[in-house]
Amino acid sequence: MSIDVSQFHSIFFEESFEGLDIMESGLLSMSQGEIDDDTVNGIFRAAHSIKGGAGTFGFSNISEFTHGLETLLDQIRNGEREATDDVIETLLSAVDTLREMLTAVQDSSEVDTEKVKQVSKALEQILLGSTSDDVDKVMDEVSDADVSASEPLTQTWLIKFKPLSHMLQTGNEPIRMFRELAELGALSVEVNEEELPPFTDLDPEICYLSWQLTLSGDVDEAAINEVFEWVDGDCELSIERLEQNVPDIEPALSAHESEQIDIHEPMIPPSSLTEGETVEPEVPSPSATEAQLKTSAKIDHLTPKKMKFRLKRKP
Repeated sequence: MSIDVSQFHSIFFEESFEGLDIMESGLLSMSQGEIDDDTVNGIFRAAHSIKGGAGTFGFSNISEFTHGLETLLDQIRNGEREATDDVIETLLSAVDTLREMLTAVQDSSEVDTEKVKQVSKALEQILLGSTSDDVDKVMDEVSDADVSASEPLTQTWLIKFKPLSHMLQTGNEPIRMFRELAELGALSVEVNEEELPPFTDLDPEICYLSWQLTLSGDVDEAAINEVFEWVDGDCELSIERLEQNVPDIEPALSAHESEQIDIHEPMIPPSSLTEGETVEPEVPSPSATEAQLKTSAKIDHLTPKKMKFRLKRKP
């Protein structure tokens, strides 16, 4: 038995139109010079929710259009782009267009594709245009790399995602969330099938699987949480940042070698030996060799395991 997601359409449209009202109100406030973090974040979250819901229900044209809108809002909230009058005017036009698209889909009528193309092009032109903030950001990254070359430019996150048994009945699809994560960076996915029952006992509306994901890229924890916000309360989720730096034993070895000790030379001055005494060359003790092997094993243990399959970032 398949899940009929159309039963959730009315909820999606209701929440989407409420989100558009929030976006329009916030943008009008910004046009009057009232720009603050809460307003910008509220507008961004509304756009992100509409994009996520549209993707879940298969409204790909709405999801794709909202992606450009969301990207521009993300740049503004991160301080990468100034909210000029032209930018705000374009965002307001995008909100109007998005409202018309949602209404057309809800009423099963035709979308004004020409207007969608025009507004999408306006968003694209803004996104492709470089700003002084963009240049400053690049220069800051180069400067930071010169000061501390050991700092990684990317972060790696371990994500453990276990949907509750009823999650599929809410219309949420794990693969859609994995695709969004793949847009953030390099994603590796490993599925856990331990709770999967025999085929004859399968219930298609129950989720038996869980996943362990590894995400690497210039991404923070907040961006990962936003991907899973639609299933908040419907899953068990843990996000852990993995350490990038592997302990290096080379400095210790170099310090030891710098002492210039030859194990074949006597450590006792010849003048202190009595007749008939000899000095045996020192050799590494078994315990020392064993300790080095243990250290090597620990380092090998940190090597990432191969995942079962990979989702590549979209070009």
